[in-house]
Amino acid sequence: MTQLLVSVRNAQEARTAVEGGAHIIDAKEPNHGALGAVPPEQLGDIAAVLAQRSLPLSVALGELAEKPTIPDGTLHFAKIGLAGCSLIPDWQSRLTSVWNQLAASSEPVAVIYADHEAAASPSPNTIIEFAANHDRCQTVLIDTFDKRTGNLFHHFCSNQLRSLADRIHSRQMQLAVAGSLDAGSIPMAMDCQADIIAVRGAACESARSSNICGRRVQALVQLVCKTSA
Repeated sequence: MTQLLVSVRNAQEARTAVEGGAHIIDAKEPNHGALGAVPPEQLGDIAAVLAQRSLPLSVALGELAEKPTIPDGTLHFAKIGLAGCSLIPDWQSRLTSVWNQLAASSEPVAVIYADHEAAASPSPNTIIEFAANHDRCQTVLIDTFDKRTGNLFHHFCSNQLRSLADRIHSRQMQLAVAGSLDAGSIPMAMDCQADIIAVRGAACESARSSNICGRRVQALVQLVCKTSA
């Protein structure tokens, strides 16, 4: 069954998302970019909330070019973006080095930006092939880098996304999708065989920088479960 991931910035939002039924909680600061990292103290508080419920913790760690800090402890998913890396010849060895700093039980996630040209990120196929050759990477995330330029389907049509999903699944990896998805576009993403639907703005009271709303999380969980059935 497809799972719903909700990005939160603090412990209170984590509790709200958990109570709304989210399957995966992701620690992310929306005001610091597509994969903005939360401060260490906030991350610790979020982890404590999830430990009480035995739910997986996903963490956004920023962009590789910005030399992200790797937190201590186990992260179910660890996401590092590749904005600017098409201009860095040795980005693959740099990313491997950072991934190797993760706890042994943590899973690195390969991140594709749908607007990869604007983000100066490597192409989707290049990232898929890199991830497929890394034993610890079992998940590929397709997201948008610049939230001002439209959602995921502004950059990829359904056929393009489905083709990438087929390529990812054929290499025994799962697909997570994000990028300003809402109740109208989530079924489209699921129709493209996404394994994880990741949201922030759709679960907020208003804009993506506002607080997480439990009622909206619950409605999104119901939508994902209904569409999966």
